[in-house]
Amino acid sequence: MDPPVRIAKVDADDHKVLASRFDVNGFPTLKIFRGGVPEEYEGARETDAILKALGKASSFKPPIELTDPAAANALAAKSSCLLVGFFRTPVSISAAHKVFMSSSFDLTDTCILAWSATPAGKPDPVGDALELPAGTAPGLLLIRTGYVRTSRASVKLPRSKADFTREFIVDWVEQN
Repeated sequence: MDPPVRIAKVDADDHKVLASRFDVNGFPTLKIFRGGVPEEYEGARETDAILKALGKASSFKPPIELTDPAAANALAAKSSCLLVGFFRTPVSISAAHKVFMSSSFDLTDTCILAWSATPAGKPDPVGDALELPAGTAPGLLLIRTGYVRTSRASVKLPRSKADFTREFIVDWVEQN
């Protein structure tokens, strides 16, 4: 495969801590890691199906961190579909950021994904450059560029963490 895919086999009986860390409860369990994030493989257990899933994983492009307004505008200008997540720092503890990152697995063939983060109460220069509507951060901005026009859609993150899921993001992108 190009790029190459690493495959590892772990005996969970001998490595209980590792099995617990990645929620391995039954055997055999297959996990695919994209951008360092594990995803349960639930496809067929035939070689062709597994190879197809690995091929998709190898083509995965993790979301780009945007810190420079000029770079954000350049990315928007060259993208037919750009989905940008706007979050509060620190993103390392943000459940919403983790959900956004995991949704990139489902959307990597649809849009370029990117994200920006600023402290609460501070303006986001990337959001300003991309014309994120006031009051939308933390939230999502979808920019679709066509031959005739550019469309923009934005949504503020739901207040309930339970409402902000991979499915929510994928459905919202598909509807807009």
